[in-house]
Amino acid sequence: MRLRNAAFTRLLPFELDATAPCKRSIRVVSPEPGDLASPLVTFGLPHNVTSPWFAQQMLQRGFVVKASGNMTGDGGPNFPPHAIRLSFHLFNDE
Repeated sequence: MRLRNAAFTRLLPFELDATAPCKRSIRVVSPEPGDLASPLVTFGLPHNVTSPWFAQQMLQRGFVVKASGNMTGDGGPNFPPHAIRLSFHLFNDE
């Protein structure tokens, strides 16, 4: 869980107020480190970025990312339409 919690913490500086007119902000959807946390960290992408595009950019940099596609409805009405889910299960040997 150490890697998961580090990723969560390092994503927070990129999170901005959802009402801000910035196109570069993300929204961390996963719970804070603690009892409710799992080895997954999910974050919503900016409105002008799709998950397939983001996954392709990460693949070009040597990271394998599964694009979640449009998740509206699956995660509720307030869930971002495009999101990335980071999984640290492979490294969860604490």
